[in-house]
Amino acid sequence: MPGEIAFDASRFPLVRLTPPANPTEEEIVAIYREYDTYLARGRHVLLVDMRKLNPLFGHARARQVTLREVEARMTTVERMMIAEAILVSGRIVRGIVTAFEWMRKNPRTFPLEIMEDEEEAIEWLAKKLEADGRSLPPRRPSRPIR
Repeated sequence: MPGEIAFDASRFPLVRLTPPANPTEEEIVAIYREYDTYLARGRHVLLVDMRKLNPLFGHARARQVTLREVEARMTTVERMMIAEAILVSGRIVRGIVTAFEWMRKNPRTFPLEIMEDEEEAIEWLAKKLEADGRSLPPRRPSRPIR
């Protein structure tokens, strides 16, 4: 059964992506096509929550598709991305993300942090937004349970 791709831009310019644990090639393409809509909205920071990623995911074809999608829009990403934080669940996923970065043809021109703590990642991204003259909108209060 395919996983669910979740984007949340309710606090734009913070965009949050939670990809499926084991995305198919079609889901990888769908992630980047949807991300194009956020690129069109303007400069932003990206929080990618990969804590549910299956460490066994990463077969060669999936890596090739991901790399192709990243490289295809890199010029736009470089203009629109202020910073990216990737949440991981441990050393194995951190290693997968690091290895993927090594496979890229062109190094990033924006900061990237790989972190395990979500609050720290959001604080780091908020500082990057402030340095770019933007601010992170406050969280919306939860609705009380009645």
